[in-house]
Parts: sequence; C-alpha cells; structure tokens
Amino acid sequence: MPLFFDKHSPEYWGNDVWRKVIYLLKIIPLQIMMLIFLLLPFVSCSSLPGVSAGAISQVQEVKPRIVFLMMRMTRDSHSGSNSVELVKKTIKDGSMKKQKSSEVQFGEYLSIEVLEEGMPPHTFSIDHPLVKHVEYEQNKELVAREIRLDKSEFFIRLQLYKAAATVNIYENTGNSARKKLLSLPL
Repeated sequence: MPLFFDKHSPEYWGNDVWRKVIYLLKIIPLQIMMLIFLLLPFVSCSSLPGVSAGAISQVQEVKPRIVFLMMRMTRDSHSGSNSVELVKKTIKDGSMKKQKSSEVQFGEYLSIEVLEEGMPPHTFSIDHPLVKHVEYEQNKELVAREIRLDKSEFFIRLQLYKAAATVNIYENTGNSARKKLLSLPL
C-alpha cells in the first residue's frame, strides 16, 4: 500500500516496514523530524481518552501561598451552640517559617484541618475564642478565672501548596465529641 508516494508500486512497498522507514529518513529533512519528535509528547497527552486539558491543569501545583482568615465566633443564647463565620480572607504568595508542632490541647479548643488534593491532611489547634483564662491578684493572692464570651473574633494563618483546598473547623469540648462548625473551600 503506497503512502503518499506514487513513484513506486504497491508491490515495491509490500510488508517491508524497514524499507519504508529508511526511505522516509532519506527524503524528510532532519529539522522536520526533530520538530515532530518534540511535538509528539504534547500531542499524545492531549489525545488520551477521558483526560482533558482542564483536568491536567487542576492537578498541577501552584506557588506556595499564605492564607489569612479573619473569623468571628458567636454563641447562640437560646440553643447554647456556637457558630463560626468568615469575616475576611486574604491570600498572598509566599512561604511561612516552620512552626513548632502544636501541643496536645485539653479542655475547650478549636481544631483546624486543612485538606489539599493529593496531600495528607494537616491539623493544628488553637485556644477556644469564646473561653478566656485570666489571672489577677485579690487580697494578695493570685486568682484564676475563666470568662465565657458571647462573641469573639480570631485569626488563622495557613500555608497552602495546591490550587484547591478546604479548611474544616471543629469545636472540641472536654465533655463531648468534637463538632464541625465550618467547612470553607479556598
């Protein structure tokens, strides 16, 4: 079967693949062959069934980013349950310094879980924004008190390495299981 050359008959080509390859190498200039070999990987990746260019770009990593979240936590006076809302979100390119590992928290605290595609979850904890521990002097003795607030703002700083991430905020109390307060896609 002739390719695009009509100077030879089909019997000449036959089933001899090497004869065809050698003939093509003689007539195609070297620069065109190099261009074909350079473009071949790009063409072959986009022609895979079920894989789109958008799906490939979503998996790619982006520059490391620092996310600053200003949150507000409020206690519902009727039900006694707490809720968290996003006040402000700022995202900047950059990397944070390595932080010391968070210590195990006791009592009431918030757990922040960062989920990035293709990475293990990163979890850390912060003090409960609605519970403040204060110490003061009374009658020449140091007295410690716990103050419970109805509303408080707090700040979270995160390091992200992927384009898509989700932040989950859980409330941990000493006497009950943890409760999911917010799931925030970034």
